[in-house]
Amino acid sequence: MIHFYPGPSKLHADLALDMSDALASGILSMHHRSKAFQHLYQTTESLTQDVFKLPTGYSIAFASSATECWQIIAQSLQHLSCNVAFNGSFGEKWSSVIQPYHTHPVQHPFDITSSACSIPLSTLESSGLLCLTQVETSNGSEISMESFRNIRTSFKGIIAVDATSAMGGIDTDFSLADIWFASVQKCFGLPSGLALIILSPAARAACKPISKGAPYHHLTSIISNAEKYQTTHTPNILGIYLLKQRLARWVHSTPWVPLRKQMEDWYTFFQSTPFQPLVLKTRQSATVLALQNNSSFSLNDIIEKARIAGIILGKGYGVWSESTFRIANFPAHTEEDRAALIRFIQTLKM
Repeated sequence: MIHFYPGPSKLHADLALDMSDALASGILSMHHRSKAFQHLYQTTESLTQDVFKLPTGYSIAFASSATECWQIIAQSLQHLSCNVAFNGSFGEKWSSVIQPYHTHPVQHPFDITSSACSIPLSTLESSGLLCLTQVETSNGSEISMESFRNIRTSFKGIIAVDATSAMGGIDTDFSLADIWFASVQKCFGLPSGLALIILSPAARAACKPISKGAPYHHLTSIISNAEKYQTTHTPNILGIYLLKQRLARWVHSTPWVPLRKQMEDWYTFFQSTPFQPLVLKTRQSATVLALQNNSSFSLNDIIEKARIAGIILGKGYGVWSESTFRIANFPAHTEEDRAALIRFIQTLKM
């Protein structure tokens, strides 16, 4: 089966080799305070800095998923005023997670046709927290680097970004925000169960000391352990090893270079079919494409026909669940995968 579902999605072809190497290395039997694990953590951080060209002083940490990161950030930075800008279901869900931890979090919903930098940045408290979603997986829209630059210029507080459908698939200037996090089952082409967190010095400084009764997975505790290349708990060591291997392959060949052109080709192709892109081309991400169904088939029929043809498509999500389906455009997808999907779409008799 070819998995075009936008997460979990297609695994990289070399995953079996990397898993075998992990078993042979003995790292999976090492405890998370061992020198071997510290070396794995340090190597993964160094590779992350190299691949993503992180600014000086940025560090990494780990969680189990991006969803857990929502709560970690909400709990750890609840002393800051909070604003959340979103234009889809996942950003809105993050906002709902924040609600219990912040006294008066301010929501800034915006339309999929407009830019995130259209929110009233001048009204935000300069020492507060602003939460953004780089690629909204429910509709495929993207906050551009230009928008991030405008936001960073206007807002001097802590900017946290859910980069789950972007990290590893979109060329990103990480200096434009303070907390970036992503689950690895999308652009990294890895099994689910691990999230990578990237932290700026400002983000680390914004965390207050842990008070009695504070959550175990508080950023202060996560950061203090990370400084020793350790974690607060026994982590997903296999996931971290596989991430390290993936980054090592990307050091000399960044994966996002061809994705923008590939998405432009997808966008053009689908415009000549009954499946029209949901998002304007100027807002379309390089990694997730949501398609409106204007054919004579129901969405369930299309998805089932694709499954029979050996292709897994993503169902629509949120308010678009009954009108769209989605396809991923991640680094693991090959030209053969894309050709198979094109042939399938062309065989549908409309």
